[in-house]
Amino acid sequence: MQMHFESSSELFSKYNKVVEKPLIFVDFGCGPLTGGIALQNHFSDPSFHLHYVGIDISNEMISKAKEFQNYQELFNPVNQHFEWLNDYIQLPEILLPLMQHLKEYSLIFNFSYFFASHSVDPQIVFATTQQILQSLGDNTFWVLYQNPTAWSLHEKWTVYRNLLLQNLFVNKALISNPFPYGYQDIFAEKPLNLYTTCEILRRN
Repeated sequence: MQMHFESSSELFSKYNKVVEKPLIFVDFGCGPLTGGIALQNHFSDPSFHLHYVGIDISNEMISKAKEFQNYQELFNPVNQHFEWLNDYIQLPEILLPLMQHLKEYSLIFNFSYFFASHSVDPQIVFATTQQILQSLGDNTFWVLYQNPTAWSLHEKWTVYRNLLLQNLFVNKALISNPFPYGYQDIFAEKPLNLYTTCEILRRN
């Protein structure tokens, strides 16, 4: 969790124009709410309007995420709302009606270490998210991607990204190269310099 928090915090800090508010933040492979905590830490604003959708196959991870969701020192239940899914195929059923009521919200899909999973099928991920992104019309959306730098872990992301580029007229933007950040593991004696491959896509 700590490494994911550190890399997400670095991303939000480095490219803060991406994460605008109010915001619908869809977190694929959300784990114990790591990306949501990093996002809230970035804004440090209890009035920040957020609708967070966390997706994780693990019930244990979602249970832990729900615990963090209820920490009032982290999140404001008046302005920040949460939904939880075990399967990204369920996402259009949840998100399409929601977006009709939150038209002024920006939309971000966050893929933090998600495409490294052996169980993920990028074709199905695209088919699922395509329904949502097409409903936006000409509105801007953002797709954030992070993964360790090993090339073998990027093959599924490459498939998904190319489908977006070919079918939804998405533009590569801001960053497409690894960036370094210092990471102090709580169990390590010395800081570790890690490299996370990150890419941000958008459509205007």
